[in-house]
Amino acid sequence: MDIGDSARIEGCQLKARYIETSSGNSSIDELFGGGLPNSSIITLDEMSSKCYAPILAKYFLAEGKNHGHQLVVAGPGNFDKMDQYLKLPSLISNKDSESSITPSTSMSRDADDETMRIAWRYANTPQVESTVGKQKQAKNRYDLGKTEELQKENDFRLFYVSPEFDVSYQELYQKLQNLLQEDDFSKTKTERKIGKPLVKKFVRVVIDGMGLPIWKDDENFERFLAFLPNLTRNAYVIVYLLTNPSRLSEKRQRALEIASDGYIRLQAIEEEERKTMGPMDKFHGYFRIIKLPRLSAAGHFCPPVVDLVFELHRKSFDVKILHLPPAVGEDEVKAKNRPGQQMTLSCQNKDLEF
Repeated sequence: MDIGDSARIEGCQLKARYIETSSGNSSIDELFGGGLPNSSIITLDEMSSKCYAPILAKYFLAEGKNHGHQLVVAGPGNFDKMDQYLKLPSLISNKDSESSITPSTSMSRDADDETMRIAWRYANTPQVESTVGKQKQAKNRYDLGKTEELQKENDFRLFYVSPEFDVSYQELYQKLQNLLQEDDFSKTKTERKIGKPLVKKFVRVVIDGMGLPIWKDDENFERFLAFLPNLTRNAYVIVYLLTNPSRLSEKRQRALEIASDGYIRLQAIEEEERKTMGPMDKFHGYFRIIKLPRLSAAGHFCPPVVDLVFELHRKSFDVKILHLPPAVGEDEVKAKNRPGQQMTLSCQNKDLEF
């Protein structure tokens, strides 16, 4: 940890004298206190599904590509999910965001305002925004519906694992170590020229398939996690780890949580549960915050709300506040269970209830 770092890095900013950068998704940034702190290890835990964690990783990589960061993507051999990281969501320009509101839609809104008017007693009540993060005010927004292909040679350093090649945790650690010890990314090599600011570059790493038994040296899983924080603390880097905890033992799950600075669990909703949810079946899963980084302070950031859900749309991945519906008909049920007693206002009831 290097509080008071004065290095200038494209796409990063100083907050509380510590470097942080965006995850590419405004909801994630909001829940993490404004951004991801440098040197942090973030784990995306997805148990009952396989499609949501890679989307957050794509946001993370797209943000790095937009700012010229070095991108590293790795995973075990015989893992058919690696090709998806070659196509990242495209950046939404100001023209695209303005054109999304057409004159026809604005006219329809005016017509709706004329026909539908809110009661005067609620006119000054602030509207509740369920989506976490200010999507419209985000500096960089990305469209999942439009993708851009990465060129392996030009855009980023891809430690790409083809199906016929078996990779080990030891080989991956060695490659990361060689990369992060370069002058552009290392914190320890700070040769500053007189009269010029210290300029560095940033690395974004995504490791998919953590803990899967198809790794060449699966027995080195916990050893890799133990050494990884020591590697990231001395460099300008953020690491995303994607895992499926259903294939990990309790000991390995605990080791993964200890090594991580931030831990997010994406719990998809099964079809049987969705049928019983009624009007709340629009979201796709629960967004669980298990752990938040505390690299730049004694304690971690406390988000105002932790009851969260996520929705995957054609163009965006949104995290929203879980609003539970009121218990409909609760008073009527209580009245029916009390024979010989009529429903009255609470102030008219003679019997005190505790």
